[in-house]
Amino acid sequence: TDIILAQATPPVDGKSAEITYHFNTDLSRKPKRNEDGSVDFHQLENISLVEKGELLATLEPAVQGKPGIDICGNPIQPHKVVNKVLRYGRNIHLSEDNCKMYSDVSGHVMLIDDKVFVEGTYEVAADVDASTGDINYSGSVHVKGSVRTGYQIVAKGDIIVEEAVEGATLTAGGQIILKRGIQGMNK
Repeated sequence: TDIILAQATPPVDGKSAEITYHFNTDLSRKPKRNEDGSVDFHQLENISLVEKGELLATLEPAVQGKPGIDICGNPIQPHKVVNKVLRYGRNIHLSEDNCKMYSDVSGHVMLIDDKVFVEGTYEVAADVDASTGDINYSGSVHVKGSVRTGYQIVAKGDIIVEEAVEGATLTAGGQIILKRGIQGMNK
């Protein structure tokens, strides 16, 4: 007959928390590639647009493991799990269980140092040119520099340009405010 000489219970490992972001977190400002192999420097896809009430992120909470017992009766600890929380700025709210993140406004969403931000106004720190491409935005746009020739801004809200606008196209659902005027070069 079989005789049990030693018996142990192995530990059950848990599962670390995981956060899934439901927006583009890689805004590397790559130009759009056309079917013929050329690239379009007007379409850089460097803005993650978001609508009011849209799901931004989902947290799958950590599951703690269960310790086991070795053959001498000592506990065997499972591997440690990593707990995470959804970190966010203004214009965002969480579900009641703190596992889902939603936007409170229409605008654009950014992930900076594992913290999610939503802004209703898109600010361009310099000029609208080849570094930014054309801007098509669901809120207001504030340009700290100029809008260069050939570029376009379409906004459902206001457009404010601190410097001059060259031969560009601006279309707004609200007001267009040009603080230094237009140098349109007959365009």
